[in-house]
Amino acid sequence: MASHQLRISAVDFIGEDKEIVRVAKPDILYDDLEHYHDWLATLVERVNEALQPALPGRSTKIEDPCVPEKYVLHFLASLLELTDEVVSPHSISYTCHRAVPYCVRAIRVNYRVHSLTALKNVLEVQQKVKLSPKVAFCHYEQVEDMTSYSGSTFSMKEKITRAKANATSLAYPEQIEQPLTSRIALVVSEGEGRSMREVEIIYWADLYKTTKSFKFQLRFFCPKIRATIMLFIIYYIQ
Repeated sequence: MASHQLRISAVDFIGEDKEIVRVAKPDILYDDLEHYHDWLATLVERVNEALQPALPGRSTKIEDPCVPEKYVLHFLASLLELTDEVVSPHSISYTCHRAVPYCVRAIRVNYRVHSLTALKNVLEVQQKVKLSPKVAFCHYEQVEDMTSYSGSTFSMKEKITRAKANATSLAYPEQIEQPLTSRIALVVSEGEGRSMREVEIIYWADLYKTTKSFKFQLRFFCPKIRATIMLFIIYYIQ
């Protein structure tokens, strides 16, 4: 059993004064769901755009500096219905928030989830934008097929012949598809050590004094792998 699977009951965190640190508990939201779904839709769009090959890969962080507290708690409560990993935070810490609003000692609450299915189900409740955990690109253009050539059954020799004919006389009007240049995936997996990849849900609880708002962060791992170009068609037209 993986270490993160051992946490199946609530855990209390003890602060510097030897007292239990109290944080807001996940709570189901019964009203204002339309605006919550709008927020979810923008969150999914940003996660999908983070898989663009033009952006840095590996560890990626999406953040929203000001989110209503009830949205964050409902997000966690929705996850709790699908996985017991968020029955209590993974960590609670007091740390300096070195951004606006600046705070010398802020509470940072961290949850970790290792189920991509649970995360996908929660994010897609809004039914406006689908999460795309695996994508393929030809340079910077996203393509549907995850293979070098989508649906092509021609041999290598036939592909070269058709490409030459198409370039000279338009004998074959179909367009030869470009090979993939990169494959990118949102990696969430169970395991131990380096084989374990989680999605971190982080919120800063006490940055704002006049409104019930949190700073929200979603951190995940998305390696960006360059696909090997399987076919080079070189021709010379005199």
